[in-house]
Amino acid sequence: MTKEELIKIAKEKEACESGLRWMEDHEIEDLKSREAVYLGYWYWVWKNVPECRDQIRHDKQMLDEFINDKNRKVRRAVAEQGYGLDKLVNDEDYDVRKAVAKQGCGLDKLINDKNCYIRIAVAEQGYGLDTLINDKDWEVRAAVARQGYGLDKLVNDEDFEIRAAVARQGYGLDKLVNDKNSYVRVTLAEQGYGLDKLVNDEAEFVRAAVAEQGYGLNKLINDEGWYVREAAERKLKEMKEND
Repeated sequence: MTKEELIKIAKEKEACESGLRWMEDHEIEDLKSREAVYLGYWYWVWKNVPECRDQIRHDKQMLDEFINDKNRKVRRAVAEQGYGLDKLVNDEDYDVRKAVAKQGCGLDKLINDKNCYIRIAVAEQGYGLDTLINDKDWEVRAAVARQGYGLDKLVNDEDFEIRAAVARQGYGLDKLVNDKNSYVRVTLAEQGYGLDKLVNDEAEFVRAAVAEQGYGLNKLINDEGWYVREAAERKLKEMKEND
């Protein structure tokens, strides 16, 4: 596959414009080369244009060479292709181990990884949620919440980010609408819940979130907070243009 053929497909699939400009500007023609992997071009195609994965997939000989490469990006590319995972699960670089976890491999080992982003990747596989729900890092517990697991417990988590993640699952909204943290209440407003109450919230950006839902605009257009008024004005203008 030539670079021109790839870019044509990427444009048809509406891949990110900045990435397309990047691909058009680079001088590397062989996207399977080590240099393409090292500089990130290979990975951009792998992630953004999955239709082209077969054309840039490395053969066994190259994978056997790349798996021992000194550069972590090259080893990660090997893991992304599901090759040598039993070896790469022990890689020194967390990004490589994360790629292994995303393949659903070695989860029984990686659940205990010292790096929280590895444990997040494990949770995203739906593995060990009964253990990870008690993880010390809030990012991991948030990943558990995004799996819809243990919401009855996480709704009371001490970290507001976790309670917001629970709210995004549509759980415990009647409780969380009164949450002490305004970020959590914004999350509810963004879901269109409790707007009749949140329209009078003490926090300006909660009321702004209500305005963005198109609720209470006649009231919020005169709000004491300029941020809220601007949000109401934008929404009214948008609604008028869509009429």
